[in-house]
Amino acid sequence: MQHTQDRHRLYHKVAAELATRISAGDFAKSERLPTERTLADMLSVSRTTVREALLSLKLRGIIEIRGGSGIYLAKNNQSSSQLDQIFKSVTSPVEVLEIRIFIEVELAALAAEKATDEQIEDIQAAVDWGWRDFKNGQYRHEDLTDDPDGRFHFAIAQAAQNNTSACLVKELWKSMRSPLTQSIESLVQIEQYAELSMLDHERILQKIKQRDASGARDAMHRHLSRYLKIVNWEGNKD
Repeated sequence: MQHTQDRHRLYHKVAAELATRISAGDFAKSERLPTERTLADMLSVSRTTVREALLSLKLRGIIEIRGGSGIYLAKNNQSSSQLDQIFKSVTSPVEVLEIRIFIEVELAALAAEKATDEQIEDIQAAVDWGWRDFKNGQYRHEDLTDDPDGRFHFAIAQAAQNNTSACLVKELWKSMRSPLTQSIESLVQIEQYAELSMLDHERILQKIKQRDASGARDAMHRHLSRYLKIVNWEGNKD
């Protein structure tokens, strides 16, 4: 009985991990997932566990399993469309940032406590990418899979070991790319803010590396609060 329960929990965990990777756009370019064997090796589980996880995702409308062809992303991903509808109804970037502060501050603290070495490397890679973009005069991207800021925040959420929160962080970040937010950003000195933002990212990363949960929490709060002040002030000017 215990063995059955453990296997049940494991396939749910694998399904959550795959759903998070799909949400992050890891398979978006080909719209096709790797084979069961490849996924099993990637996630260090049995093919049986992968098969059960894939069936769970299929039933949720996230993937399609085509016999003799492979595993594909569903054309109408039900879970994504539901989240999209929720966040499309939120028109104020201030509201989105307030939610992000509420969630991501604690995720940063959890990341400091739980992140694996590989996950810390992912956060570091996002920071390094952000500095390269900054030096090249590139301050904004539209797509999470092609944006160092989005990848930074998503990587921290993943490092907190909470797949549901990671998906939520991704959707919240996407909603900040609205025309209204971009219009507000056009009123600020984006180059100056971009540098401050990157310095914030460095501080957050260092606190996570040091396993300083309190410090990571404070650094993330300062980072998002800074942007909230900019958006709120500019958005309410006459």
